[in-house]
Amino acid sequence: WSQDSDVELSRDRGIAISEFAPGAQVVARKQVFTSEGLYVMSADDKPEPRWYARCKACDQIQTAPTKEPLETPCPVCGEPKTHIHIARFVEPAAFSIRVDRSKRPHFRKATLLRQRQPLTHFTDRIEDSKFEDAGQFLLALKPDGSLFRYNLGPRNDGFVLCPVCGCSAPKRDFRRGPIHKRLRPFMRNMDCQNPGLWGTGQHGIAYGHEFRSYCLVVRPKQRCDSAESLMFALQKGMCRVAGDDDEVRPH
Repeated sequence: WSQDSDVELSRDRGIAISEFAPGAQVVARKQVFTSEGLYVMSADDKPEPRWYARCKACDQIQTAPTKEPLETPCPVCGEPKTHIHIARFVEPAAFSIRVDRSKRPHFRKATLLRQRQPLTHFTDRIEDSKFEDAGQFLLALKPDGSLFRYNLGPRNDGFVLCPVCGCSAPKRDFRRGPIHKRLRPFMRNMDCQNPGLWGTGQHGIAYGHEFRSYCLVVRPKQRCDSAESLMFALQKGMCRVAGDDDEVRPH
């Protein structure tokens, strides 16, 4: 964009991993732009892979710089490590369109695509002794709790990413070939020679965002068969305690 442009496309990473993920489209200046990967122009821009583990029983998520610390039973429900889904994720610094001067994007309303918003997961641990009894629930406060949001794209298949040129696409749309196209020309050549793409194996990579925030942890004492009903009851109860019962809005 030119310096005098009034188009602002900056987003918090927690929002950008869904709105700007590869395959998503954005309308600006009456044109549609499709995100096609990460902005990688130098060694400083190259993505650093991290790992996350999701328990298939309770959905507890943990993150780590390497895979080995996550190959353990679930620390919350005790499920064995064979029931833990482990895959890579990347915290993006910036997404990018494909810069190809020979093609101009055109706006077609029927083709506008957006990724769905990811959920936020509490990834910290609170000792049992820190919980206080509150009737049918146990409550605990964490002033600087660790939280994690991630996007796996269409059908939760993940993404394929070239760590050299930044080219990325939803795994379901990726077609393996000997050469893929760069996002930007190098020596007037759009062909990338890197064969080591991430996410082409059993699991595609995710785009994630780790951050810290003040957290209220509510743990039910009994299992609830309807997660939606439990969510609404918790929201209504917390609004009532806060004295704002008229402003309840289920999500």
